[in-house]
Amino acid sequence: MTEQATLIEYADHWVLPYRDMLVIQFRVTRQLTFDLDGDAQIQIEQPFQLTLNASGRGGKAAKPIELVPERHEIVPAFSLLLARITSAIAYKNGTLQVDFDNGTRLRVQRHPLYEAWNATGPGNLHIVAPPGNDLAVWT
Repeated sequence: MTEQATLIEYADHWVLPYRDMLVIQFRVTRQLTFDLDGDAQIQIEQPFQLTLNASGRGGKAAKPIELVPERHEIVPAFSLLLARITSAIAYKNGTLQVDFDNGTRLRVQRHPLYEAWNATGPGNLHIVAPPGNDLAVWT
C-alpha cells in the first residue's frame, strides 16, 4: 500500500515530502524524469539549473550550470543517481528547488508559456508548475 504524502504549507512555499528519498532512475525524452525510491517522481520539462557544489564544500564558489532536457543537455544531472534528497521546496511562484546530500542543488524556474515541472507521489500527491505564477496542488 502506498503511503499518503504530507505537504507542509508556508506563506510562499510548500515543503515536499521527498526528504531522504534516493534518485534511483532517470528517464530522458523531451523531459528529464527522476524516479525516487519513495514511489515518487519529479519531471522537468524546461531548462533548469544545477549547482554542483551549492553547499560550498571545500570552500569553492558554486556556479550554476544550465541544462536543457529537450536538447538532451543533461549529463551533469547524472551525478544525482543514488543521491539522497535533503530538501525539496516548491515555491508558490512556480520555482522548484531540490537539494541533495552530495551538495548539489537543482532549481527549475517557472515558465511564462509552458509547464516547467511536475511532481507526483507518494500516494495521490500531484503538483504542477503551469505557466504563470501559481502552482496546482492535488493531494
